[in-house]
Amino acid sequence: MAWKQLSGDVMRTPKYPIVLAFVLGTGLQVFFILYFFLLAITVGLISVYLRVIWLFAFLLIVSGSSWINGYVTARVMKTLAV
Repeated sequence: MAWKQLSGDVMRTPKYPIVLAFVLGTGLQVFFILYFFLLAITVGLISVYLRVIWLFAFLLIVSGSSWINGYVTARVMKTLAV
């Protein structure tokens, strides 16, 4: 009986679902930017001596992770039926 009372409160949609979708998408984008940039530095794809490649690699990683941002934001918005 207590579960039925709790389930209505736990399973409700958030008050601002668009903000939640935005924050989740942006957070994952920042996480993937940091992860792939540090991975590229660790593996040695980006050298300290070739600073031009840093800019190119960063732009490539940001443009690739923006796809993740859009996908996650769209899925969360679809799930919450905004």
